[in-house]
Amino acid sequence: MFQTSLWTFVTRGRALENEILIALVVLVVCYYLQAAWRGRNLPPGPYGLPIVGYLPFLSDPLWDLHKLGEKYGDIFCFKMGSQTVVVLHGVEAIKEALSRPEFLGRPPIGPLKLFNENSAFFMDDVHKWREQRRFVVQSMKDLGVGKTQIEGK
Repeated sequence: MFQTSLWTFVTRGRALENEILIALVVLVVCYYLQAAWRGRNLPPGPYGLPIVGYLPFLSDPLWDLHKLGEKYGDIFCFKMGSQTVVVLHGVEAIKEALSRPEFLGRPPIGPLKLFNENSAFFMDDVHKWREQRRFVVQSMKDLGVGKTQIEGK
């Protein structure tokens, strides 16, 4: 009787360990499948660790990014924590990016948006910024700012 209850206790304990191990394996596989699915349109780059990304491997960021640029080319990406970072490595890639309007925006900065979502200092939408700038400039012209005395008469 004692042996039967002991065997039942041991097998139940191992079943729980097995279930936890299977759950962890499924979570890790799902994480990497999700990362692969999201990154299919991104430039090549190194794989990082879950949650922290590639941050633990950046001991000297400038030198490490230079080495990654040599390995992956002029445009590569990696994860810094939960954020995906695209790096332009090379003069030609940077010139091309800065000449295109798609690169005018800024990444959304979460904590700063909590303070003031519509602040011009923390805007990440270029179109909204242009609209507000146009409004301010037109309002200032209507008030006479920038006009000389002759233009006012």
